[in-house]
Amino acid sequence: MGPVCSHQQSSLFYEACSTGNLEVVQKMLPDLTLEEINQIDSINGNTALHAACQGNHIEIIRLLLPYSLRTIVNRQGKTALEMMSITDELHTLFSRQGTSERFVDSSSSIESFLLKAADGSELNETSHIPDNWQKGYLSASDANESQFMFAIARAPRLLKAFIKQRTERECCEEFRSLLNEIINQEDKQVFNLYDNFLDKGRIDSLLTLYTLETPLYSVLQNNANAFTALLFLHLPELFDRAYQGETYRGISMTLTDIDAYKWAVQRQDFVLETRTLQSTSKKKTVAQGFAGAYDSSRLSVLITFHFPHKCSTAINLTRVNDKLPPLSNFADEEEVLLLPFTLFQVRSINIDSHTGKYEIILYNIPKIQQLDVERIEITDAMAQLLADVMKNNTTITGLYIMENQISEKGLGCIVNVLRKNKTLTSLGIDSNELGSGAMRLLTPIVRFNETITDLSISYNQIDDLGAFYLADALAYNTTLTSLDLRYNIIEDEGAKNLLKALKCNTTLTTIHLGNNWISKKIEERMYKCVQRNEERSKSSKRRH
Repeated sequence: MGPVCSHQQSSLFYEACSTGNLEVVQKMLPDLTLEEINQIDSINGNTALHAACQGNHIEIIRLLLPYSLRTIVNRQGKTALEMMSITDELHTLFSRQGTSERFVDSSSSIESFLLKAADGSELNETSHIPDNWQKGYLSASDANESQFMFAIARAPRLLKAFIKQRTERECCEEFRSLLNEIINQEDKQVFNLYDNFLDKGRIDSLLTLYTLETPLYSVLQNNANAFTALLFLHLPELFDRAYQGETYRGISMTLTDIDAYKWAVQRQDFVLETRTLQSTSKKKTVAQGFAGAYDSSRLSVLITFHFPHKCSTAINLTRVNDKLPPLSNFADEEEVLLLPFTLFQVRSINIDSHTGKYEIILYNIPKIQQLDVERIEITDAMAQLLADVMKNNTTITGLYIMENQISEKGLGCIVNVLRKNKTLTSLGIDSNELGSGAMRLLTPIVRFNETITDLSISYNQIDDLGAFYLADALAYNTTLTSLDLRYNIIEDEGAKNLLKALKCNTTLTTIHLGNNWISKKIEERMYKCVQRNEERSKSSKRRH
């Protein structure tokens, strides 16, 4: 059938849904494709489901729901569910049917988390740690291959592995193979959403796919590598969906599990890191409703996740605003998807005086504050990825890109982001053989960034021309307190330009100039300028 006929069919079907003609809907529905069922009306942007909901045609809604994409919004920015008043019957229709463990862990709760030292160091001595947490830590190294995905905020070795060994194409192919294995080929909605993700590169479709009632959720609990990788690759696109507030999830626990959490309450030097994808809800009743009854050896426990600040790895799948409609196919669940590698502290364990049930309070803590990307030969693509990470990151205060021989193009990507960054206080770009051209690119950070206080650019072949560029920016800087210029090739001409800038600068209190080609006389004059600032700073502190 040609496009015109298909469009005519869609129009006839839409009209039947709008007017409540159940007989026509029943007759046409089996012969329509998903595209025809979800065809968007050119006048108001409604789908057939919108039209049926607007007319309150319950029986037609019931027929349409298995084939309709509920996240589509019309020109008013409304989903079909938002087109009508919610009755108990309608709520039941739009809710996930049957039993599900989506918002509850029914296995060992400890398996969902990994215990880590709060400062990120290794747990070398585990004799004092409860067996549950010790087991979780020791098995973590091979638990999730997808752990490498958070390397850009954790370890340079893993960042290198991510770039060189895993590509988005490989992740897409692996995830498609997983879908082919577990999803019936007749379930066109799943594959349409995935193809939409591939065609348009938007992660929204993949997240909606995740919320569908399919075997995918259960399978991802043990095989989430490719899916998690794709989410992290597109994480910057989800920045506006970073969640702040409280969410809930049910967990099945033994008394021994609860004792492990009680131990963690007393040890704030340890944190929990999520190891799996976890669906949480903004509504406590959803988590409680999905938590079933357990035998006498296991207790039903409510976990409350508290996010005092926006968390980029807690993705809000509900409506955020008019421009960010709900992504979940079951909007009533108010889901917030929690990604692996999210950090929490156990703050308290409460017992309901009426029901005797336990509630465990977890507080999200910021991700790393220091990012070391050393000795990994940063390519231009890696530099762009690093820039994307820093663009949306609000927790990293120290960035160290050392011994990477970064190109001018790669450096330019990073500089464009860092010149406006509001959280970074320490920047190290040592041993990159930057030279004068790269120094010209770097100067906007010195001139315009308002938070960096510590800049280290030693071992970079910076010559007199590079010193000139730096001096020009330094004269305008009002935040730097420490500057490391050791082991460069600056001579007296460049040093004189720096000296002029230092005479204007009022904040720099420490400067390192060793192993350049600067005469002792000029070097001493430069140190005196810095000492003057240091004395003023001390005097100011004494007055206050």
